[in-house]
Amino acid sequence: MTAWSPDWKLTVAGVDYTDIAISDIAHQAGRTDIYQQPNPSYIQVSFVALSGQTLPFDINDSLSLQVKNTAGTYVNLFGGDITDITVSVGKTGANATVIEYSVLAMGTLVKLAKELYAGTISQDEDGNQIYALLSSVLLGT
Repeated sequence: MTAWSPDWKLTVAGVDYTDIAISDIAHQAGRTDIYQQPNPSYIQVSFVALSGQTLPFDINDSLSLQVKNTAGTYVNLFGGDITDITVSVGKTGANATVIEYSVLAMGTLVKLAKELYAGTISQDEDGNQIYALLSSVLLGT
């Protein structure tokens, strides 16, 4: 059996980071059974800055994680905003210092529960009504 080594791209605040090693990814979305309330999507990414650099991540920065498929094009795995950042020194020595990061990001739709829609929706098909609501909240406003 061959090992799968994905070609990934982590983008934070519009900047691509390819010189850091992702050590762990935990992602959850939806619910585990029909009796639970659906949870918003979140991702926790742990990675290591092997060259000891300090990364300029900040709360509310956008985070996108992509991986290449078999056709060689990047496919989105997650998109959202950073809510928590933990930075620690993993190891240090004469040759290098290893900085470890743990970043928690919430999916874009998590903001939807906190938005109020004060307007009225005209009579239309369900998909068009949902689009009208989401476009006012998520599409650049």
